[in-house]
Amino acid sequence: MSSSSEDDLQDQLSYYLRFVETILKPKLEKAEIAANIVREEITNYEELVTRMKATQTTSTTTKATTSVKDESDSNNIMVDIGHKTIYCNATVKDLNKIFVHVGMGFHVELTTTEASEFATKRIVFLRATPLKEKEVEIIEIKDHIQSATIILDQLYTEMKKGETRFDDNGRDMNI
Repeated sequence: MSSSSEDDLQDQLSYYLRFVETILKPKLEKAEIAANIVREEITNYEELVTRMKATQTTSTTTKATTSVKDESDSNNIMVDIGHKTIYCNATVKDLNKIFVHVGMGFHVELTTTEASEFATKRIVFLRATPLKEKEVEIIEIKDHIQSATIILDQLYTEMKKGETRFDDNGRDMNI
């Protein structure tokens, strides 16, 4: 194989390596981060549904067994104010209404039943649309990386096969 062909193979090998390292891997990382954000949002809504069911059960039990004066003590809760790293004590005056993040930075006051219904619908939406789209994107990027890796292997094999070999007199044996 001529020096020019070896240089061409080396250039192609370098191009595909750079493409995988500078384009595909960062793109995969971004897609995985975005998918994890959606998964975390789903987890938060699942937690909300669980808490709303527990609150509805507790509220019904509390009203049936305590006086109004004692009820205010049972409304003390720990509130997450820092992405599950910072909490503070809070007293909830009305256990029947809460503020729920509905997307794009907006919060809406809902009853516990409405909040539970909204969260359930939001979970279904997030799984069906944004999460599914991100998972498809991740699969496509992984397929591209695999294809590029196959091409890299083939180029490397071609380079190794075509390495110039010389005889004892210094003549190219590949000619």
